[in-house]
Amino acid sequence: IDRDNVELFDLSTKLEVLERNLSFEEKHSFVVKIRAGIRNNSAGYIRFSYNYADKDKGFILFFVEDITKEIELDPVTNHFNRRGFIRRVNSLLHSQSFKRSDYALLYFNITGFKALNETFGHKKCDELLKKILNGILYSDLRPIVASRVEADNFAVLTRKDYVDIEAIKDFTIFKDYDEFGDVYTKCGIYYLSDEDNINSSEMYDRAKLAIDYCIDD
Repeated sequence: IDRDNVELFDLSTKLEVLERNLSFEEKHSFVVKIRAGIRNNSAGYIRFSYNYADKDKGFILFFVEDITKEIELDPVTNHFNRRGFIRRVNSLLHSQSFKRSDYALLYFNITGFKALNETFGHKKCDELLKKILNGILYSDLRPIVASRVEADNFAVLTRKDYVDIEAIKDFTIFKDYDEFGDVYTKCGIYYLSDEDNINSSEMYDRAKLAIDYCIDD
C-alpha cells in the first residue's frame, strides 16, 4: 500500500471500523479506493467493497478489485487519461533499458476549443477529440504512449528520431474535419536528457510551458 494510504488501508481492514462504518449506512455497505504501493516501478489502485450479507448474524461480504485500468482510462477516447499517462511513462523511466536522451515528450493543445464546444456542442466535440487522438496514435510520430490528458490537451512520448519539426508543423493542422473545417493545434516539445532526474509529470509541464514560446503566423 502506498505510504500516504496506510491509514486509509487500516480503515478498510479493521473489524471494529468495518462494523462501525457499516452500521452508519442505510444499505449496510461502503466502498474504499486505495492507491497501492509501487510494484515493478508502477503503482496501482484497489477498491474494497463491504456489505452486510447477514447483519443479524454479523456476516460481512467483501470484494477486492484491481481498478487501475478503470481509474486510468479516459471515458471520451477510451485511452489513457493523465493519471494513466503519467504512471506508464514513469514506469518506462525506471526501466533499465530506457535511455532518456533517445526520447521526447510532446504536448498538443487545440486552438479555440472552447468556441468549438459552444458552436457544435459537447457530443460533436467529443468525437473531434477521439479523431485527433487517433490521428496522433497513427501518425509518423509512432507514439510509445499517447493520451488525452485533460480537456483539449494531449500528450505523447516518442523517440526523438520520429520528431520532425517540419512534419509537426503540418501535423498541427487537421485538415477538413467534417463540419469543423480545419482544426489547429499548438505543440510544445520537451527533449528528455540523461542528466535530468525529473518525473513524467514535470516533463509534461515543461512541454506544456513550451507552448508559451509558440508564434502564431
